[in-house]
Amino acid sequence: MKKRKGKYDTRNKLNNLTGSEWLSNSTSIWTSEGKDELEVKDFRKLIELFTKEKSTVGIIDFKIKQKSISGRKILQEIKDKKESLDYLIINDPLLKSNNIIGANKDLFHKLNVVIENKKSLKLNKYVSFYINESIIDGTNLNVSYYIHEAMRNNGFRFKGRVNVISQENNVGNILHFKLVDPEQNQELPKKYFKKNSSKKINIPSELNALRSKVKTDEIGKRHPAPFSPIDVEKLISHFTKEGDTVLDPFVGVGSTTLAAINTNRKSIGIDLNEEYIDLAHKRTGIKNKEKNHKLIVGNSLKEITKLTEFDYCITSPPYHNILKNKGAGVRHDNSQFRQGIDYYSENSEDLGNQESLNSYREFFQKIIMETFKKLKHGSFLSIVVSDFTVERVEQDIVGQLISDIEKTGFIFKKNIILTQNFKAIFPFGYPYDYVINHVNQYIVNFYKK
Repeated sequence: MKKRKGKYDTRNKLNNLTGSEWLSNSTSIWTSEGKDELEVKDFRKLIELFTKEKSTVGIIDFKIKQKSISGRKILQEIKDKKESLDYLIINDPLLKSNNIIGANKDLFHKLNVVIENKKSLKLNKYVSFYINESIIDGTNLNVSYYIHEAMRNNGFRFKGRVNVISQENNVGNILHFKLVDPEQNQELPKKYFKKNSSKKINIPSELNALRSKVKTDEIGKRHPAPFSPIDVEKLISHFTKEGDTVLDPFVGVGSTTLAAINTNRKSIGIDLNEEYIDLAHKRTGIKNKEKNHKLIVGNSLKEITKLTEFDYCITSPPYHNILKNKGAGVRHDNSQFRQGIDYYSENSEDLGNQESLNSYREFFQKIIMETFKKLKHGSFLSIVVSDFTVERVEQDIVGQLISDIEKTGFIFKKNIILTQNFKAIFPFGYPYDYVINHVNQYIVNFYKK
């Protein structure tokens, strides 16, 4: 018999896992031996996480030979709507879509099937979608966003996105939802996607998933959420040429400026916080009247309008107001706690001080609109961001961001997974409820025709 890790808590109503086993299954990064689909090992991992032994699991559009996995009954066809389900797994709704029209029909049909089977699913049980990046008619479709919106409007709560990385560095996603209100029903839209193609952009497969190379110096640690100059260097090198100008409208203590200096690019950095700009000057060694590098104190929404054209924009915006939640956070240097300032500022113009998620999204969209106006045609925008919770509810921030930015005129091109293996993780929610451990960020890339 396989020796189990940790101790099982008898209050666990979700599964048969110990805290240690739960922990290893609840991270936002999984590795898989599959290429573009889930393997039996992946099914076993999902099923053991979201059900107990002797449960009944429904599977839609997957072809597996097993009629049982880990002591659970597997239904590949749910003919009887009165069948009682403990868990439901759905394959990529756009797996067989050949064009935009077909993609709209396929997603509508698959979501309808899921909503119909909601009657069979027990309260507080889970549904998982497996999806791949879908580029159809030259358009990268924001599939997760529309699944999220449909499920949220029909009584499900989003519980997180897991990134499944294959040995070939391909990335699939598993979206988890929990049934919390069986009576909530809203009609599904019949059209989701529209063609928004541009010339084919080659982004190499090694950029599907990047392992973060953390390098935070003493000044970097004085910012509550710095990103690594080494990670930014890779992106700048790929999306620009030497001598090009790079903008970061939330430059903080100058990670993007450092990356631009190290890759022989020019740079412009903007931040509301004067203290951060002073630290960025010290960190980078650039002077106030430096010709090729500018660090500006001010509101990006106003300051970007004063700029001439630039060649690339990369930034990591504040994650709404989550830094005000007083969470201790972690550092890679074994200190395990945030150092320095808890959050950015008290300024009402600070993106991180917006009261609601909607106002945060609207404000950020306005900044991106100004960025679009000044970015050269044929250039890229990269946003480093993570999904996060608002009022303890997990949000599909990446999907929402893509939807918002596409409305400014940018064309969504690719999601890159930035893995952060240095992050400490905990068995959040154990033994009562699944809570995802975020061990990655996303680099969301857009193109201006």
